[in-house]
Amino acid sequence: MGSQQHYLEKEFHLLTQGENELSGFVENHCLDGIWYWDLNNPEHEWMNAKFWETLGYDPAKQPHLAEAWMDIINPDDLKEAQSNAAKHFEDPDHPYDQIVRYTHREGHTVWIRCRGVAIRDKKGAPIRMLGVHTDVTQLFEQDHQLKVKREEFAQMQSLNQLVLDYTDSGIMCFEAVYDTAGSICDFKWIVVNKAALKMVGRNYSDLMGKNMLDVLPGNKEAGLFDSYKKVVETGEDFTTEIFYPHDNMVEWFRIHAVRSKSDAFSVTFTPITMLKKQQEELEFLNRGLKDFAYAAAHDLQAPLRQCAMFVELFRDELTQNDIKLPEDADSWLDELVSSFSRMRTMVKSLYSLANLESDSIAFEPMQLSEAVEAAKSALSLDILKSEANITYSNLPVLMGANSLMVLLLQNLIANAIKYAGDKAPIVRIESEYLKNQKMHVIRIEDEGLGIPENDAKKIFEPFKRGGLVQEIDGVGMGLTICQRIVQLHKGKLYLDSGYTKGACFVLELPSIE
Repeated sequence: MGSQQHYLEKEFHLLTQGENELSGFVENHCLDGIWYWDLNNPEHEWMNAKFWETLGYDPAKQPHLAEAWMDIINPDDLKEAQSNAAKHFEDPDHPYDQIVRYTHREGHTVWIRCRGVAIRDKKGAPIRMLGVHTDVTQLFEQDHQLKVKREEFAQMQSLNQLVLDYTDSGIMCFEAVYDTAGSICDFKWIVVNKAALKMVGRNYSDLMGKNMLDVLPGNKEAGLFDSYKKVVETGEDFTTEIFYPHDNMVEWFRIHAVRSKSDAFSVTFTPITMLKKQQEELEFLNRGLKDFAYAAAHDLQAPLRQCAMFVELFRDELTQNDIKLPEDADSWLDELVSSFSRMRTMVKSLYSLANLESDSIAFEPMQLSEAVEAAKSALSLDILKSEANITYSNLPVLMGANSLMVLLLQNLIANAIKYAGDKAPIVRIESEYLKNQKMHVIRIEDEGLGIPENDAKKIFEPFKRGGLVQEIDGVGMGLTICQRIVQLHKGKLYLDSGYTKGACFVLELPSIE
């Protein structure tokens, strides 16, 4: 409120200093509101202009006070938000994420997904909270509409024009037209709703009783006619997403066709051009993020190498000139060199993760036992030194990328060796085939230190490690890479929480069928 910049707004922009262009883009285009809350003075809260504009208010007339938004939020939702905030302040792992209802200035309800994270001092006490708003009103309204329409459709004894005209999706029903040889040569309209008429740009009289290929011949060129013909002849449903640049239409559609009786079918179609554009934008942003990670990982290698080299040169210079450092200072240099080494390992891991691209990976039939042997060969020195005993049995043939599967197994076996404790590592790899699910379940078990239950989820996150192994060398990227490899193979990787002899990682991978 007023022309003077609020102290919380200044503080927010200091947090994002150096990323002004990016933070401005996110603030103005990707989010429907940003708020920054002073927890030491909880009456003070800065909300950006988009926050108020989404709710229909003039930002210039709104004070940066928490009470301003509390007056227009649903009371029940306010209680839930306050409860979640208290839990989040107590436990950082508890997410502050909920859907709440605000009353728009014009009186209608605005559904907002409200997310936030507490910023804590060195002692872990929350002192600020940064949050974002995403307007999900359209999603809730569409979901509500869909539920209403489904309920009404289920109550009807037969398909009638009133129900058809009530849906936003295009609906058409056709009867088969046969040639003299008894083959389907066309389809005749028997039902069409208003949404469908609007989508194809035709009147009711233009379609009813007419043949599909006479009015919309693009169905033949697009391959849809042959698919509809197969639906009637075989009874198999047909679903697709297709770009349709025919019959004065340039649109993406999601289409679902089902046989309604022996010589007829019904088809629903929904325009998804906007969704496709959003998907393209999301893919573009994801590619940008991936390119950034790739470039950052690559460009950081040389400076880290130089830093480590200059530390060693400094130490050599001291030695040559017979200059002795205090004992603490010498250990600091050791720690500095070690830190640079860890940083290089982390950067290399990021580089490896950025290089995992499904489009560039060749999948082919592979024997998993051969991948285990290759992983053992790569770890031969570690296995020899630790006297590890690694066994496997009943391993399947999979459709996969051999080099990635070797890397996956190498990481999991290496972890079992690294976290074996004082005894020689024991690693067992076994497989079971679930025929009904067409799924291979592969278990990699060890008898080492194990992983506490509260660490089970975070160990797959980048640079996160279990609390019991902080003193053991590592950067916390191995399991992240493993998880990504399994995802590329359309599978799952998780920790068996019921296994108590050590750690047991479970791989679920689709069969070659």
